[in-house]
Amino acid sequence: MSSTDPADLVIHLPLSRARRAARPLVDDPAAAAAAAAALAAGALVGHPSGPVYALTARPDAPTARALNRLTGRPPREPGSVTTTPLRLPALLDWSRLPAPLAAAPVLGLLDALLGLGPVGVRGPAAPGVPDHLTRVDAGVRTLLVVTPGPG
Repeated sequence: MSSTDPADLVIHLPLSRARRAARPLVDDPAAAAAAAAALAAGALVGHPSGPVYALTARPDAPTARALNRLTGRPPREPGSVTTTPLRLPALLDWSRLPAPLAAAPVLGLLDALLGLGPVGVRGPAAPGVPDHLTRVDAGVRTLLVVTPGPG
């Protein structure tokens, strides 16, 4: 990010009250395109996520640290990764689940939960996930993944 104050780069995506109550989706293609362009430029995007607002940013380390500073968190504190239900499985290393858990039943449960709405899950991070997005728990690199549910 440049020397611009991160607070100046926050874009708020409006949703109608009826859409917010039903599901946190951005249904205006122009607003979605503006958010994507803002994220690509290093901006933070504020958007409804269930009953609260969330800030979304690029996952690179400098942007993640700027977001943490803006929200009063320690700069190196890992946040969460927000993704679509289809991409969630690729972010976690299902072979490293603790016994007696196995990938197939856990993925089945996640699929059922995603049918109900937003889901957050912490699990073993896939090998390609950058370290600054993970935290070590009991000797295992873990990642918090959030997905808004079906869309």
